[in-house]
Amino acid sequence: LRRTFTQRFSIRALLQAHTYLGLIGALLALIHSGHKFLSALGIALTAAMLLVVISGFIGQYFLRYVADDIREKQGELGALWRTLEVKSRALASGPLESSVPMQAAAELIPVATATAELQYSLHFQERVRTLFNAWLNIHIVCSVLFYLLLGLHVWAGIHFGLRWFE
Repeated sequence: LRRTFTQRFSIRALLQAHTYLGLIGALLALIHSGHKFLSALGIALTAAMLLVVISGFIGQYFLRYVADDIREKQGELGALWRTLEVKSRALASGPLESSVPMQAAAELIPVATATAELQYSLHFQERVRTLFNAWLNIHIVCSVLFYLLLGLHVWAGIHFGLRWFE
């Protein structure tokens, strides 16, 4: 199914359409309700719909923010590793009897510290991204609940609404 759709449209375009159509659908559902929540089913359906919309927005924007931040930090980490490598080679190739190794070592410590801190931060954000990948499962479960309640709502509307015509 994914291959079929992605041959014609990009994933990014499909996800944007999903987001905007979901917002439009939620807005139309609130208009449909007329802001009168007289039944437990209507309240549960509205709550499930809002939960789906909120979980979708949180996941979409937070995951995008984390992914962009990880990409940026990986670039910074690569630059720091290259700087660390150059400085350590200069330290290793310098004469031992001069004061040059002490100065090079003093310059090496802040770079090594920054590299270690950035690497730890990157590792932590990778774990956060893994945790928030579970968000998709939560969003799907909320969506399934929403569709089950929506099906029940349609059934109730047909069952109780169409008997007026008898």
